[in-house]
Amino acid sequence: MRSLAAIMQGSMRAMACRAAPQLRLFIPAAAHRVVSSFSLRSVHCVAAGLRTLPWTSSPAQTSRTMKIPQRRSAHTVAESCRLSSNVWAKLETRGVVRVVGADAITFLQGMTTNDVKQLAGGPKAVSTAFLNAQGRVMMDALLYSKDAETIFIDVAREKTTELVSLLKKFKLRAKVKISDESQNLGVWVALGPGVGAWWVQATDKRDENSTLIFQDPRHLDLGVRVVAPLAPEEEGGGVQAFLAQHQEWKEAEEDQFEMFRMALGVAQGPAEFVPGKSMPLECNLDMFSGVSFNKGCYVGQELTARTHFRGQVRKRLVPFLLSAEPQGEVEGWAVPPELQGAMAYNGDGPAVDDPIEANGKQIGKVVSSKGGVGLAMVRLEHMLGKEGALEAVQIGGRKGAVVLPLWYAAVQDQASEQQSVQA
Repeated sequence: MRSLAAIMQGSMRAMACRAAPQLRLFIPAAAHRVVSSFSLRSVHCVAAGLRTLPWTSSPAQTSRTMKIPQRRSAHTVAESCRLSSNVWAKLETRGVVRVVGADAITFLQGMTTNDVKQLAGGPKAVSTAFLNAQGRVMMDALLYSKDAETIFIDVAREKTTELVSLLKKFKLRAKVKISDESQNLGVWVALGPGVGAWWVQATDKRDENSTLIFQDPRHLDLGVRVVAPLAPEEEGGGVQAFLAQHQEWKEAEEDQFEMFRMALGVAQGPAEFVPGKSMPLECNLDMFSGVSFNKGCYVGQELTARTHFRGQVRKRLVPFLLSAEPQGEVEGWAVPPELQGAMAYNGDGPAVDDPIEANGKQIGKVVSSKGGVGLAMVRLEHMLGKEGALEAVQIGGRKGAVVLPLWYAAVQDQASEQQSVQA
């Protein structure tokens, strides 16, 4: 039996690693292991080579390079999806809520999973979620700061009314005004190898009073997020007109962007963050810089912190692809053949809660899907050390594969660390 001193020493060592992630040298080690351990020919690691960040694609942009914050997970280095052309899309399913006032930062700080004080220093974006008292997700969101007293919340359009009601319920004496701006402001996304140059140009030309342009804080390959006034099409104005004047940029359907997002393993919206049921860590919110474990109290913080520090995450949301031959190229989306076929898939897709089976045994279930791409909740015991079995699975009776992007290396490291503490 281990002595009490040994147990405490192991626990303190684990807590130190979590409290000071910069000491773990996590990103380089994780990226190296994934690239060297998995065959680049296998579907769960297609095109996982290192890539040059789009922000430094031109020497002329060197002085204007976007600052990429240090992350704990490996998704800042490389991924399984890559675009060779520039696309943009209007996100009709997203709405915008504005919180303005002297207490905007401190008010939201006690309401969300991330450290909102990061926004006080000027224009910035963070991902986050609003939880209930039981630590279950009510809705996920992206927060954009115009200044320390003006915060815009990018949230699922169907949740804007609920969010406004929630914020007003907790407002009390806070000096803030809360309003649903979805009728006045729209959300766009632009991504591809030229997004860095476009970001610089768009930032120079934007109206500082009305347009917000930020790197998506969850994942580099999700490109740039734009919040701007909705201009009538007949006037030919707005962000849409600015993007359309560049011939190398192609308009994409929102569903295509959603499939690309899901292939990266990034959850979004009530279909994936199921209100009142989903746990933030199981939906990878921590993998994509959406949770702060040292900010202090917020609604739902107790269960989230306990789950993290005790290493009690037993399952994770991971992407899956249905096996399908490319049925015509998806214009603009130059991605590996497996993803190309899944994005162009036009058959009946799996339903929510359909089983994911490997070697005749259920390992998880479908959470959401579009075309042949989706997200599934899979138990870690069926993934860790058993990655090879995920290349050929049954997804609701259809042939497919579970995709393990590079951020999965963070899950492996967490599991190894937990095992060493318990040993």
